[in-house]
Amino acid sequence: MAATLQALDIDRDDRLPVLKHPLVPTPSLKLASMLVTLALDMQGLLVIDGPSGTGKTSAAVWLARQNPQWRWAYLQVPHTVRFDEVPAHVQETITGYPAHGKVRDIQRENVRLMQQHHVAFIADEVQHAGTKGIQAVRYLADLTAMGPTGGTPILLVGHGSLNAASTAPEMLDRLIGTAEFTLLGNGALLEFAHTLHPRLAVTPDDVIGRLDDECAGNGSLRSWHTIAALLTRVSPHEPDDRPVAVPEVRRIAVFRRHLADARRNPA
Repeated sequence: MAATLQALDIDRDDRLPVLKHPLVPTPSLKLASMLVTLALDMQGLLVIDGPSGTGKTSAAVWLARQNPQWRWAYLQVPHTVRFDEVPAHVQETITGYPAHGKVRDIQRENVRLMQQHHVAFIADEVQHAGTKGIQAVRYLADLTAMGPTGGTPILLVGHGSLNAASTAPEMLDRLIGTAEFTLLGNGALLEFAHTLHPRLAVTPDDVIGRLDDECAGNGSLRSWHTIAALLTRVSPHEPDDRPVAVPEVRRIAVFRRHLADARRNPA
């Protein structure tokens, strides 16, 4: 039986993750924006790659929200997914219901859904699917491209996604491009950190550098959002016009270590 479309009759934003922080106009984001526009126009595959915490998923979701002419579906690929399970995960993401049946039939129904309802797709952490799983997504793109409405934009997001995709030469032939997200370098890091918190805006550059080194910032957008939140926690009563002091850097570093330990060893 064809998959029900009941769950598709919703606003596209409801199918996308909520962005926790404002986006930062990094060079990576600007390149991704240009390539996503190209992928939408050409209705093809785009890889968004880069280390953890560099803003890949946030960028993909934000760019999807800027293009509501497509009905966006978002899939976070499980860590333990088998390649032959990918089509079922795709269908459940689109419809909101578990998929049943043979892989071939599920894939055929995915094509019908995507063509008929103008679905574009974000596959996040897609490297977990491996080369064969990404090939299943590529096959989906190929089949939709044969339909009367043309292809569908698919964003392949994840650290190592390009490596997983590039193992298959036929995959590279179908890529519109690759947006490579990177950790923030010194100049971009300083500019970014100054926007995160009023006290960071007046903090000397050398203290910002110490925060990055000692508090595991490492040029990661995600880590720096955590550092800004911890600053309010360790010094809740300091005025906004007071620069961050070195003792506060040490306290934030301790908090970061406690948070890391708690994640590694949950109670």
